[in-house]
Amino acid sequence: MNFPPFATALLFVVAHFIPVAQGSVAVTSDAAGRHDVPLPFCLGYVFSVSEQTSVKALGQFDVAADGFSNGAKVSLFNWDTGEKLVEIGLSGALLEETGFYDTHFVAIRPVALRPGIRYLIATEVAANDFAYGNAMMTMNSVVQWQQGRSTTSSNPAMPATANGSTFPIERTTEDRGSYFGPNMKIGNSSPSSGIVIAHPSSRNIIQRSSTNTGDVPIAGSFLGIPDEIQARAVVMEGAAYSGESTDWQTIATVPTGGLFSGILRNVPAGGWYQIEVRAVNSGQPGTSSVISKIGIGDIYITCGQSNSANYGQGGFGASDDRVCARTSVTQSTWVRAIDPLPIAGGSGGSVWSRLGDMLASEQNIPIGFLSIGVGSTQVAEWLPSSPHYINLLRPALRSLPANGFRAILWHQGESDSIAQTSAETYASRLRSIIQQSRLDAAWSVPWYVSEASFHPATTLSQEEPVAAGQRLVIQSDPLVFIGPSTDDFHAEDANGGKLIDTVHFNNTGLLDHAQQWRDILLRKSCATVKNGGFEDNCTPSLTNRSSLADGAAHVVNTTSDLDSPSVIGWRILNAQGTAAADGTNGFHNPAAQTYAFAVDAIKEGVLPRMMGRHVAMLDGGTAGNQFFSQTREFASARKKYTLTVAVGVRDDPSSYGIARLEITANDQTVATARFPKSTLDSLHGGNSSGSFTDASVTWTTGANVEQLSPLGIRIVKENGAGTCVDFDHVRLTVQPSDDFSSWIKRPSRGITAETSHGYHWMVCPRF
Repeated sequence: MNFPPFATALLFVVAHFIPVAQGSVAVTSDAAGRHDVPLPFCLGYVFSVSEQTSVKALGQFDVAADGFSNGAKVSLFNWDTGEKLVEIGLSGALLEETGFYDTHFVAIRPVALRPGIRYLIATEVAANDFAYGNAMMTMNSVVQWQQGRSTTSSNPAMPATANGSTFPIERTTEDRGSYFGPNMKIGNSSPSSGIVIAHPSSRNIIQRSSTNTGDVPIAGSFLGIPDEIQARAVVMEGAAYSGESTDWQTIATVPTGGLFSGILRNVPAGGWYQIEVRAVNSGQPGTSSVISKIGIGDIYITCGQSNSANYGQGGFGASDDRVCARTSVTQSTWVRAIDPLPIAGGSGGSVWSRLGDMLASEQNIPIGFLSIGVGSTQVAEWLPSSPHYINLLRPALRSLPANGFRAILWHQGESDSIAQTSAETYASRLRSIIQQSRLDAAWSVPWYVSEASFHPATTLSQEEPVAAGQRLVIQSDPLVFIGPSTDDFHAEDANGGKLIDTVHFNNTGLLDHAQQWRDILLRKSCATVKNGGFEDNCTPSLTNRSSLADGAAHVVNTTSDLDSPSVIGWRILNAQGTAAADGTNGFHNPAAQTYAFAVDAIKEGVLPRMMGRHVAMLDGGTAGNQFFSQTREFASARKKYTLTVAVGVRDDPSSYGIARLEITANDQTVATARFPKSTLDSLHGGNSSGSFTDASVTWTTGANVEQLSPLGIRIVKENGAGTCVDFDHVRLTVQPSDDFSSWIKRPSRGITAETSHGYHWMVCPRF
């Protein structure tokens, strides 16, 4: 072995600075660490302590003042038994001035050291990262150095146990072979109580259960020989904080070995709490140790591609201090949710910090996010065999206990439009991810899946299959729920609109996205049809586009127009709902060539029962083409849902393609009615040609209805080429069913027909 020259050094084992003899000046290294230097040695020293104390950090001297190997490990062993008490890697270690040689330290959960036991501290080092000599370091007075120990050069890996075989080379003061590479900090963090809390850390959030409570795991170290360890949760002072303080609970009985762990159970949802822990001996409690800002609330794992990560407009931080983001995929360390959120890709803004503010405000609980989205990823790049699943989603799932978070929020699909992924392929891949996630989490994890397919480089023929694949997954799994739709954001991008570039969201878009998530998660969405009058595309304040001229049409080109001029709030699909419809579809401003009395010079071209100048059209193409609108309202028991549409028959009735109206729940048709011209004539009270006539279909639910089934509506053109269906003023209303109305009006309920008008029907405001 070639050893570096040595003059004088200092062993820093306490949290304060000890001056170096001979007036040496500490050398501080800014090196980030060497990655290619071999580590041929494991070395350290055997020691004992004169009184009970704790090790709070392990580290390695920077003898060469050139950084350290990120792969190096430092371990603490019980030399008498060989047991490895703790081991840490030096990646991410912090450099501290410790005398002649500085030290790279990593804080650890405190480990109690007791008199009468011999310990070994050892590290993996390169040839120039240790020193040796006789009585050359200033030791803390509690530590009694005994001998140096090292491995042979042929066995460099840190062994699992420590004994004369694994550390065979012995050095004593007599042969001037004392090894100094590892370093440590010792001392008691709370000498008055003897309790050191190692877990949880500040801002730790625990998922509340179905009983609206949570169990807080607590671990740490203690001094002395207590009969038991007790803990309680106390609501911290502050008007914004919620919850209910608990009584003291025993979390560990007759603990031994200087370490304890236990669970503080049934803490009511809320926060912030401070967790107080104390030792009790002979019925006398000691002074409490405290960790602040612990919460019982909701945790969400969020993943997907850029719009699930930090690629939006930045500069936002959650205003509610209880909204937090986890900093590690595997460790429960948390910070306040300030953009960009940790772990996820991107350096800008995130929807989740905004959503957290909304949820915390409405539910008055802490909200936590584990955000792991990766920009530009296809669904295939999250498959169970993929690096993103293996390195991000799987460890995130396994880091939390069963039912240890509320749901996974998935927002992804834009890259699959570029890849031209089919509906069936997308659905198959996402199902496999969901299935494996539940195996890895060991419980039936709920998923919320967004409709996200728009990309400025793709057309509707590429985008619609991706959105259809997302709906197929939602439809086929009772624990997969519909998320927001952001595919309209590009069409709503007027001055100050919703995009910061061509695909990522600005502050307005991030706010809209967050509001959609809030309404879905809190079940605040309603059945209102978005753009039911087909005017939004031509609202300058929304889209920067003016109304169509008399007789002009806005035709959706599904195969060539990269701007995908879709109809806001609607998807125009084939009969199977898996791809964009063919034909000439979109919306138009009726004029003399279609409706003689719809010229703009006459009442601005708005016929009776039209909502404005523009009406939707399904023209030509394959039979069964449809306009489809998915609400985020969930079907409820004992309700009557009525879909009403103003259906148009042009002056030439032979062009009418027969409209069919459908209400869907979870994408399955639950009510349908077809309207040939004869039926429209009857509803109109005469010839319906050249006019618009209200047509309706109703779905009445019973006492039982499939839970969390999102409602949708379809307007279908039954006939194919050479026919058309125009329609406008689409409404979906909700009111109690007749049985419920009769029940609520019974005299025994105290509500009469005259006072029951508040139960008549409800149309939610547009969102």
